[in-house]
Amino acid sequence: MPIHSWAVPEPATMSLLVLGSLAMLRRRRRVA
Repeated sequence: MPIHSWAVPEPATMSLLVLGSLAMLRRRRRVA
């Protein structure tokens, strides 16, 4: 994946990445 492709990611892809990151952060906080 070229870096320039990240400049304008698809809305769907962005939402999935954001939701995934938030879920991981919540799980880490619960464990810690």
